Amino acid sequence: MHDERRGGEHSPEQSAWLARLKELQAQVEPLPRTIRDLEEQRKKDAREMAEAQAELKEYRRLVCQWAGKCFREEDWNDFREEDYTISMDEVLAELEKWEQQ
Repeated sequence: MHDERRGGEHSPEQSAWLARLKELQAQVEPLPRTIRDLEEQRKKDAREMAEAQAELKEYRRLVCQWAGKCFREEDWNDFREEDYTISMDEVLAELEKWEQQ
């Protein structure tokens, strides 16, 4: 036998599928906006990273300038990196002191 439905009549299975389709459409609808937001955040993060890298480059320049004023080339002959363990926080604090002078 052929099961023909009229108008808006759907079998229970079809109704369940249609309800699920509407749920999925509702979940998918905000995705383009979410993608745009994430792309904007990625661009913002990239700009902030570039700014941080520029700041780091400037700190390195200041350190080299400071070291050049404080030490002669021959002072470094017996330098061994493993003998000096200083945290980045201590380095930054020292740089900030020198910047304020």
